[in-house]
Amino acid sequence: MTLRIRALGPLDVPGAEALTRSGNPRRLLAALLVRSPGVVAADTLADVVWQGVPPARADAALQTVVSRLRTQLRAAGLGDVLHTRHPGYALVVDPAWFDVTTFEDLAERGRGLLATRPREALALLDEGLALWRGGAYAEYAHEEFAMAEVARLTELRLSAWEDRAEAALRLNRPEEALATLDKVIAESPMRERSRGQLMLALYRLGRQVEALNAYRAYRTMLDEELGLEPQQALRDLETRILRHDPGLHPREAAEPAPTSLVGRDQLLADLRARLDRARVVTLTGPGGVGKTRLAAEVSEGGAFVDLSSLPTGAEVAGAMLTTLGVHLVDGSAPLDRLVDYLRSRETLLVLDNCEHVVESAAAAAQAIAASCPGVRILATSRLPLGLPVEQIVPVPPLGEEAVELFRLRAAALAPGVDVAGDAAEELCRRLDGIPLAIELAAGRLRVMSPAEILSSGGLLRTSYRQAAERHRTLDAVIDWSYRLLDDDDRRLFARLSVFPGVFTAHDAARVCGLDPATALDRIGDLVDRSMVVAVAGGDVTAYTMLETLRAFARDRLAESGEEAAIRQAHARDLLELVQRGAERIDGAWVAEVDRRFGDIRAAHLWALDHDLTLDLWLIGELADWAEMRMPAELEDWAKAAARRWSETGHPDDEPLAALALGVAAGCARFRSDYEEARRLAGLSLRLLGPDDPFRRFAVFVQAELALLSGDLDEARRLGADVLRWAEAADDELRAGYIRSSLVLVSAYGGRPEEAAAAATAMLDTCRSAVVRGWALYVLGESLLDTDPGRAGRLLAEARSQAVATGDRYCEGVALTSLASVTARHGDPASAAGLYVEVITHWERHGNRLQQWATIRGAAFLLARCGDLASALAILDAVAAQKGATPLYGADADRLRELRARATSTPPGEPIDDIHRFTLDRLQSSVTTTASPFLAQVEKNSQSPA
Repeated sequence: MTLRIRALGPLDVPGAEALTRSGNPRRLLAALLVRSPGVVAADTLADVVWQGVPPARADAALQTVVSRLRTQLRAAGLGDVLHTRHPGYALVVDPAWFDVTTFEDLAERGRGLLATRPREALALLDEGLALWRGGAYAEYAHEEFAMAEVARLTELRLSAWEDRAEAALRLNRPEEALATLDKVIAESPMRERSRGQLMLALYRLGRQVEALNAYRAYRTMLDEELGLEPQQALRDLETRILRHDPGLHPREAAEPAPTSLVGRDQLLADLRARLDRARVVTLTGPGGVGKTRLAAEVSEGGAFVDLSSLPTGAEVAGAMLTTLGVHLVDGSAPLDRLVDYLRSRETLLVLDNCEHVVESAAAAAQAIAASCPGVRILATSRLPLGLPVEQIVPVPPLGEEAVELFRLRAAALAPGVDVAGDAAEELCRRLDGIPLAIELAAGRLRVMSPAEILSSGGLLRTSYRQAAERHRTLDAVIDWSYRLLDDDDRRLFARLSVFPGVFTAHDAARVCGLDPATALDRIGDLVDRSMVVAVAGGDVTAYTMLETLRAFARDRLAESGEEAAIRQAHARDLLELVQRGAERIDGAWVAEVDRRFGDIRAAHLWALDHDLTLDLWLIGELADWAEMRMPAELEDWAKAAARRWSETGHPDDEPLAALALGVAAGCARFRSDYEEARRLAGLSLRLLGPDDPFRRFAVFVQAELALLSGDLDEARRLGADVLRWAEAADDELRAGYIRSSLVLVSAYGGRPEEAAAAATAMLDTCRSAVVRGWALYVLGESLLDTDPGRAGRLLAEARSQAVATGDRYCEGVALTSLASVTARHGDPASAAGLYVEVITHWERHGNRLQQWATIRGAAFLLARCGDLASALAILDAVAAQKGATPLYGADADRLRELRARATSTPPGEPIDDIHRFTLDRLQSSVTTTASPFLAQVEKNSQSPA
C-alpha cells in the first residue's frame, strides 16, 4: 500500500515537505480533501484559506495558492489531481493513495467478514486502525469547514474499534476485546454497543459481578445525563448474565479447514485475474471437486447467493433479492427490481449451485451483465450458463496434491495414524483426486487404515478420467461412507437433509426426534466422518451439509418412507418458532426468523402441496415479522396458498386463507402497490364475519392507506375497529401499531397536544419493545413543531430502539422524521447526512411511498439552504410519481410558502456554501442508490423549475 496523502492525524503528503511550512496551500488542501472528490466553490475556499478575511482580490490570490498547491502535489508524485471545475476546484485522487478511503475500505471489508471469518475480519480491522496517527485532520478538527467530516471519520473509527471487539469475542478472546473496548468507552462513554460488549467480555472472563456493575453504571449515567434507560437488548443481556445463560459462553469457533484449498493456488490466482476483467465467470466441474470453496475464497465480502434450496427450474431473482436484503416495489418483477437496484453499484455476486436452475440463473446473469457495469458475477455449476459474455473455468480434480490433502486431513481427523506409503497414493488415485471423496475417506481413518479402505469390498472404483465417471466415483464413495455408519447415524444423516442451509443441534433435535445431547453427539460423529460440516462463527455452533451430500441424503430419506413425517416435523418446528413471536417479539426472535428464512421457504414449498392448513398457518403467523422486516417473497407465498385454498381447500381453513390474504395486503403496501393492497384486503374481509378478530389484519392495512393518502377521518374510523379487534384478540403488537396511527391522525389533523398526550400514555403503558419504538416515534412526531429539541432526542431513541428489535419500518420512519426536524431546526449538513442515509434505507427496502416523503423532505432542506428552483423542481417531480400521495396539512402549507417565495425572490441569488455541500451529498446519494426516478430528480434539480 502506497499512501500519498494522509489525513488520519496531522495532514501529511510524503514528498511534499513544503506543505508542512506553507500555511495557505496546506489549508487549501484540507478544504479540498474534506469534500473530495466533490467540487468546492472558490469563495468557500477563499474563506477557509484566509480564515474568514479574504484579501481584496480574492480570486487572483486563490489562483496563486492553487498553483502553488498543484506544484507541490506534482513534486510529491501525485500528478494532475487538482482540477478546475465550475464554480471552483476539485481534488480527485486514487482512493488507494488516500488513508481515509483506504481505512473506509478496510473497515467495511472487515465488518462484512465478522459473521463468517472473524480471524480475517480482525486482521483487516487492525490494518485499517493502524492508519490512524491521531485525530482526523488534527490541526483543523475544530474549524467549521472540517467539523462534519471529522465527526464522520471519528464515528467510523469508533465503529471499527467495536467491530474489532466483536471479532475478538467471536474468536473467544475476551481479554483482547476488553483492551479494545477500554479505548472506545474512554473516548465515547454513551455508546451502547460497546457497553454490551464490555459486559459480555467481563462475563466470559468469569467476572460476573463486574459485568453487572458495568451495566448498572451505564444505566445510572444514562438516567442522570439524558433521562433515558438502556435499550431492551442491553436489559436482556443483564438478565442472561444474572441467569448464567449457557448461550453466553460460545463453543470454540469452528475455523475453516486450512486444507480445503490445497493445490489450488494457481487456480485461485487465475480466477482472481479473470474476475478483474470479466463480467461473468463460471466455475464448472463434477460434484465434490471444490467449486463452492473456491468461490467463497475469492468472494471478498461480496453477496453469496446459495441456490441449492430452490426447487428445480425455480426463478433465482427472488432468492438474490432476499440475500441482498432488497425488496420489491410497485408491480415490478423480481428480475427488473434486481437490475434496477444493481445498476449503479459495484459488487461481486456469487451464484452457487446453479445446475438445477441454470436457465433462470443464466437469464439473471445476462440481464445484470447487460445493464449493471459495476457488477461482476461468479457462478458455480456442473454446467456452463451458456452466455456470450461468460468465461468458463473448469475446476479439475487434484493431481499430485491429492495425497497432500489426504495426509493433512488425516492429521486433523486421526492424529497419529500412519498414512505414509503407497496405499495412500493408490487410494487418492482411485478416488480420482476429488477433494470431497478424499475427505470422506480420511474421515474413516480412526477405524480403518488406508490399506483397509482400499480393500473394503470394492466400493472404490478404479480410475476414471471423464467428468461423468467422476460423478459415479463420488457417488460410490458417498454410498460407501454412508453404509459404514450405524443405523442411527444413517437415519439422522438422511433426516438432516430437510434443512436447506445451516442448522443447530437443537434444531436437529426438535425435527429429528432426539434429545439435544444425543443430537449433538451424533452430529459430532457425522462431522468427524466429513458427512456434515461445522460452520465457523456465531455464539452457538451451526452445521450444514455440502449440496452433493445433501442430495444423496434426500434420496435416502425418500427411500425410508418417513420423508412426509420429517418434512412435516420441520414445518411444524418453524411454525412454533414464528408463533413464539406472539409471546415476545424482540431482536433475538427477529434474528432467529431471519436466520431460518431459507428453512421457512422450504417448509412453505412442501406444505403448499402436502399440508395446506399448515402452510396457511405458517404464513399467517409471519404477519408480525413481516410488519417489521418488509419482506419481498411473502406476498407471493400468501397469494399462492390462498389460490390453492380457493381451488381445493376445506371450509374450516377459510379464516386462515383470509389471514394469509391480509398478510399479502400488508406486503403489497410495503412495496407501494396500493391498488393491489386494497384488492387483497377486500378479498380477505369477504371471507370473514363482521366481528371476526382476524379482520384486524386487513382493516389495519386499509387504515394505514387512508392515513397515507390524507383521509384522516377514514383512518380514525377504521383504526377504532382495528383497536377493538386487536384488544379482543390480546394482540398487543397490532394494538400498538394502530394506536401509533391514531396518534398520527391527531398530529396531522392539527391537534398536536392531543397527539402528544396519547403518545405519552402509550409510552408509559407499553410492554413490548417493538411498540416502545413506535411510541417514541409518534411522540417525537407529535412534538416536531412545538418542541423540536425534545422531538429530535425522541426520534433518535426511537431509531435505536427499532434497530435493536429489527423493525426496519420503524427505523426508517424515525430516521426520516429525524432528518426532517434536523433540516428545519438544526444543522443543514447533519440533515443532509441523515437524508442520504434514509434514502438508501428506503431504496433498499422498496418502500416507494416513504422514499417520496424522504425526497420531499430533502427538497425542503434545499429550499432552506437557498435553492428554491431545485427544491420546487424536485417537489413537482415527486408529485408526478405513481404511488406518491398528495401533500396535506403542514407540508402543504410549506409548499405554498415556497411557491410564494419563489415569485418574490430575485433570480440569480447566490447559493451559500452550506447548501452547496448539502446538494453535493444528496446528489451523490441520488447517483449511487436510486431508481430512474431519482436520476430524474437529479436532472431536475440542476435546471429551472
